[in-house]
Amino acid sequence: MTRTAMDRGRTMMLNGTPASHALADSTALAEEVLQHHAATSTDYRLYRMADVHTDIVRSLAAGFRLAARLLDGGPLPTEDELSGILTLIAEKALVGVPLSAMMALTDETVGKLRATVLAPAHASDNEDLREINDRIFAFAQHIHTTIPICYVNAARRSGGPGTASSLAEALLAGRAPAGDVPRGYLVVRLVVDPWSSADPGLPAATGPARTRVNSTRTVPPHLAIKAGHDLDEAGRQLSAAFPGTLIAPAPHRGLLLAQAPVEALREALREIGTVLGAEITAVTDTVATAQIPRAAEDTRELARIVTRLRYPAGVYTFGDLAVEYQLTRPGPGRDRLAAALDPLTANAGLIETLGVHIGNNLDRRRTATALGLHPNTVDHRLKRIAKLTGHDPTRPHGLRHLHAATVIDRYLRAPMPRAAHLEQAGGTRLSSR
Repeated sequence: MTRTAMDRGRTMMLNGTPASHALADSTALAEEVLQHHAATSTDYRLYRMADVHTDIVRSLAAGFRLAARLLDGGPLPTEDELSGILTLIAEKALVGVPLSAMMALTDETVGKLRATVLAPAHASDNEDLREINDRIFAFAQHIHTTIPICYVNAARRSGGPGTASSLAEALLAGRAPAGDVPRGYLVVRLVVDPWSSADPGLPAATGPARTRVNSTRTVPPHLAIKAGHDLDEAGRQLSAAFPGTLIAPAPHRGLLLAQAPVEALREALREIGTVLGAEITAVTDTVATAQIPRAAEDTRELARIVTRLRYPAGVYTFGDLAVEYQLTRPGPGRDRLAAALDPLTANAGLIETLGVHIGNNLDRRRTATALGLHPNTVDHRLKRIAKLTGHDPTRPHGLRHLHAATVIDRYLRAPMPRAAHLEQAGGTRLSSR
């Protein structure tokens, strides 16, 4: 008898046993899929799937049971029957987990489904093998069609009144809506070094004077694109990791309004940077909700300072950068301090020695090693600096002036912010570091 490709109503048999029996322990199969995904895919860590591991297992197990029913001659699952799976998918879409990540997990699940069902097949099972494959294909096609619809619907909801996106926009405009809005936020501005993926084997910088990249070099397009992707990805990860965190809409790329303690943010960002293979910096300011517009401007300036001074990647609070912030504000005091280094301009080696020495916590041996000099040469240069400027770098009073002067000098001499994503008035800027 000729059968159609989808001759439902008939139980599929393999080696004398219903094919669905291979899916009897649906929870164990779901756990196996997710454990394999955790071990082989960066998505599991990247999107903190461990936080909803049990929910995912439950959803996958439901999917295996629906597939078993199909193999026993039942219909394709309805939308109501998929509600548990669809709810999880919609939730992940709303916190920024990309469609590609959910599709990758789905593909792995379908692969496990097919391999498990067909494992007991025997040479005498040719009659049902084709139809089993057709049913599995129909099931996979149904799921693959449904998931993007969830993402489209979630995207539509995210742009409406009362959503996270509109709330962030209102808070940044100083219009805190009436209702249950947190009294304060951790304003976070992310910065990604586009060069960090160019030479990942290079050790991270240990001090403020990062010199590994020529700041005059232009970032190649592929590095600029990756930096932008990493910036957006880091924002999505943090939003998923800390419920209540808002991702600011355009043109505030890289800005988040977080509900998280700084130390937890520091730990999460370290892990995210490791997975992405990128150096990610965050500058933060904890403020009352009404102060968010001012904090957004302040963190933009703090990010510019960290970038122009080439500080190492990490999480910085406003308090960490308060001295640099004040020193770099325009005014006669800044100009007078910057002028303290004028006598050294004819000898760039002296300015470099001073900066490296301060960066090495005044350790002459470490300074000598960093510059490839003998320690006595470092001593000689420090004496020359004291003689030419009138400020002795080996004494607290003189060091205070010279340290301030080097901060101002580096800030003023550096190119405009060249890490991805210090947005300017006209939009987002991507360039070299």
